[in-house]
Amino acid sequence: MYQQTYYFNRNSDAEGIFVTADSLYTKEAGYGFVTEKNRDENRDLQIPEINSGFDIWSWYKGRQLSQLTADEYGCRIDSAGKAVPLIFKADVPACGNYRVTLHINGGAEGIHDLTVFTQRRRLTKKEAQIAPGEDFTFSCNVNVTDIIPRGMLERVGCRSVDIAVLADISRLTGLTIEEADVPTIYIAGDSTVTDQTGSYPYNPFHCYSGWGQCFPAYINCKAAVSNHAHSGLTTESFRKEGHYAIVQEALKPGDYYFMQFAHNDQKLAHLTAAGGYRSNLIRYIDEVREKGAVPVIVTPLCRNTWKGSEGAYNDLLAEYAAECRKVGQEYGVPVLDLHKRSMDLITGLGLESAKRYFYPGDYTHTNDYGAWFMARCVAEECAAVQELSAFLSLSAPAWEPEGDVPPIAPPADADPLAGDPGPAVPEEFTHAADPKAPALRADMLNLVMKASGYFPANVYNDRFTDVVGHEWYAGVVECCWSNGIVDPALVDTCFYPGRQVTFEELLSYCVNAYKNRKTLPDAKAGNSVPEDGRLSAWARPYYEAASRIGLTVNGLMPSQELTCGEAQPVLLSLYKALHI
Repeated sequence: MYQQTYYFNRNSDAEGIFVTADSLYTKEAGYGFVTEKNRDENRDLQIPEINSGFDIWSWYKGRQLSQLTADEYGCRIDSAGKAVPLIFKADVPACGNYRVTLHINGGAEGIHDLTVFTQRRRLTKKEAQIAPGEDFTFSCNVNVTDIIPRGMLERVGCRSVDIAVLADISRLTGLTIEEADVPTIYIAGDSTVTDQTGSYPYNPFHCYSGWGQCFPAYINCKAAVSNHAHSGLTTESFRKEGHYAIVQEALKPGDYYFMQFAHNDQKLAHLTAAGGYRSNLIRYIDEVREKGAVPVIVTPLCRNTWKGSEGAYNDLLAEYAAECRKVGQEYGVPVLDLHKRSMDLITGLGLESAKRYFYPGDYTHTNDYGAWFMARCVAEECAAVQELSAFLSLSAPAWEPEGDVPPIAPPADADPLAGDPGPAVPEEFTHAADPKAPALRADMLNLVMKASGYFPANVYNDRFTDVVGHEWYAGVVECCWSNGIVDPALVDTCFYPGRQVTFEELLSYCVNAYKNRKTLPDAKAGNSVPEDGRLSAWARPYYEAASRIGLTVNGLMPSQELTCGEAQPVLLSLYKALHI
């Protein structure tokens, strides 16, 4: 049986590996801390699904916020009000379940607001405080598994345990990892369930979070949680894209298979509640039982959707929740009614107050507060199922959002474009891979987004009927729409991601992105706007503004559909205008 101990205070008499504050993770060492430095240098450390799920806010790129030090109590980060996690990574020999035991000493000052995350930002423990000098010990189980990361087609092997400690003083004193022979609770689902990436400096209002990544806080050491949910998935694509195969290979007698789908199924005509959706649920039930495991249906999380700001609640998933209950009854499958519990919360609070449990500006996806609450709802539903009740730990404290949701904006000491490579222009802006290929909307938006220092959103908020959510560009569309890079004149109920972009459309993307990062230069004499009708009325302000920042290209007509070669100089000029 595998077992390894790490200790972080030099005076310890523990047997194991002594870790210093400058021990940064490398594959060769097989253990160490993860900071901005080694994450930026190692592409593998940039894949959230096989790491801690934390990354620095884009406007702090290039800064070293993770300043590690050591004292007699262990290794630490003093957050100094910035809420920076202490992230430690340790390789293990194989996939499977592992018992993790953390030791944290309160030190001379004591520790306040301790939060422990495991694996891909699974919120596993909340503790109000550790008194000065107090030795705090906490054990939980984690599951190490292969996974298909977002935007990739093939599975990636994960062979590590990841720990992130957040507090006013984030400290580790000791860590033991040992194999654990316990049942596994596998979770299948969509973006309302998945392990979402979070940014730091940490603010729970501003982190997307699925309930599956808070569920381990309510599970004791008699089981482990393995969350395979992904944004944009349906009961069909979870299977077709290979996620289910990973679960099937590992599923064994005594394990559990939780499934919560519907948000994306309802967008597809063949996955109606009583049609393809029902058939897929039944197929999962049969196959899981063949493995000797127990299928469990979770009804879909409710959206914060209303019929007008003062109207009645608009339940968009009622028929899917009803079908879950019906299938559960017919096939003798436990049904955890998250739909009803989440609706009770939302309707009890009302539209505005319920927003505190959702990511700002989003009516579908919860933030960390909301995920914590929804995970507790799922756990309380499990309490009524005899075979699940033995795995529960309902002692986790309440965690309620206080005050209004703060806006998302760079702080005064941050630069939205900090850390960008300056004169070293990335090759994707200097050369088009295929100059003759059509310049498609999604591809061009992706480059505009990168040039202006933005990153794809974790989730897609169901804004357009032709973007389902699991496509590679869904996060790009969400990011660019949410940040006003796309003019409303260019869309209707559809986004048209595969449409060839016109010159005036590309200029509008570039100008809006530029305005988000810098102030437009003053108008200069001689700036000209075509007056012969070639330019669309909505595009006139963009054309003039583009000429002020040097984005226009001679010889291109406003309504001309561009090739990648024709678009490349425009994108390069945007990049240079922002960075050089």
